[in-house]
Amino acid sequence: MAEENDWQQELNVLSLRQQKEEVEASSLEEGVYVNHKRLPFSRISLWEGRASLCLPGNYSIMTESILRLKYPSEYRPQIIYTMEDKKTDFTFNWFSREIKGSESKLAARQFKEILRRTNPAVLFYDMQEELVPLAQNRQAALTWFDYKSYAIDGQVYNIMYVMPLAKGMLQGTMNCDFAQRDDWKRATLLVMQSIREGDEKSD
Repeated sequence: MAEENDWQQELNVLSLRQQKEEVEASSLEEGVYVNHKRLPFSRISLWEGRASLCLPGNYSIMTESILRLKYPSEYRPQIIYTMEDKKTDFTFNWFSREIKGSESKLAARQFKEILRRTNPAVLFYDMQEELVPLAQNRQAALTWFDYKSYAIDGQVYNIMYVMPLAKGMLQGTMNCDFAQRDDWKRATLLVMQSIREGDEKSD
């Protein structure tokens, strides 16, 4: 029994060490680790060059058949990219309503309140504000919050973020299996930092 406990402790130490190394190795340049697999980032253009950002791994625009099943509402996001696992999505909306400075936090709180009213079962976690290098010599304030929601087949981890962009407002989300929340949260924080105004081809 003592040998079994020692073996289990050693496995736990090795697992924690691997997790630490994966976190430290994750970057826009080197990629991000999801389920112990390194996913490189590549840059995409949105809204005919209004903005660009980086997404990790293999992704594609969600097909119409899956779109109708997963996002049946007519108010679905304007752009939806789904990852190779078909369980993780990044969605994007651009609104002509212009926001500036600290207004991103107010807008995020408004989205949060809408979620709270329409889905009381949602469990909210954190809310943070970050600066994103949106263009040369110009930063923009981005506010994000994360929460747990529920689907027919299980629990879902979500991040929503809001920021000023191209004389309007960008609202983005990421959703994934709750069990993969740590990896995809780390990936999404890097996606946020990659957002640029205009159609950049590379960082």
